[in-house]
Amino acid sequence: MNLREDVMMAARAAVWARAVGAWDRVITPDWREDILHDLAAFLAHLRAGAVEVDGYVPDRKVHPWNCFFEHESEMFSHVDCYTFSIYPDHKVSKTAVDAALVELRSRARAAGTVVRRVGFATRPAPPDAVTLALAVVQMVRARLSDLSPIGSSEENTYALANAAALAAIEAGNWFAEVEIYSDAPLDLSNNDVKIWIYDGHLDIDIGGKAIVWISAARAPRALRSSFVTAYAKWYGRAASIMLARQLEEVVGA
Repeated sequence: MNLREDVMMAARAAVWARAVGAWDRVITPDWREDILHDLAAFLAHLRAGAVEVDGYVPDRKVHPWNCFFEHESEMFSHVDCYTFSIYPDHKVSKTAVDAALVELRSRARAAGTVVRRVGFATRPAPPDAVTLALAVVQMVRARLSDLSPIGSSEENTYALANAAALAAIEAGNWFAEVEIYSDAPLDLSNNDVKIWIYDGHLDIDIGGKAIVWISAARAPRALRSSFVTAYAKWYGRAASIMLARQLEEVVGA
């Protein structure tokens, strides 16, 4: 079935956005594999035109943020756009599914990606969420000198992953997940902004109205050199802080 271009783009965006959430820390490896395989199967069907539409497709343009991927099983997972849904139809080759799976694994969390988080799932971000994420990244970048890759607790397991997240913000190869609880706060200066760094990402709470999670994405070729330089710096800071704490424990013993 040939889909209208805007519908096709919205469906693709829903697939890619959902793939970002597959790496959420609460999702087990087996669960992740199920999600990614179903995403790859749907993407392969979409590319082959082997899909069917259930419901009413409006005449107006369908925006990506009006659609989301529903994970059920390979032949029942679908993209829901509220007034209509897109389901896989007919068979596609295993080769096409495998190729889509490789692509999703390597490119889902591309630098600069912004998605909307809803529970454990992620969806295409609406314009206000993208604007908020960009403003938060700019704010955090301005405060980088005041941040540490190690939190106040003694748990340093993720210190080096935290260093990568900070380096990504500095270099530009970050991706963001946004959860908005009320009207998107447009002016960060008028809200109580709290920044936590843990588990390899930054968690920014904006006055209880929204939370933005920022993590490191795979650096594209143009950013690799700057990311390596930034990471070496933050890695060194993390290692130095951990060593200093270990020495303090020894001296204090």
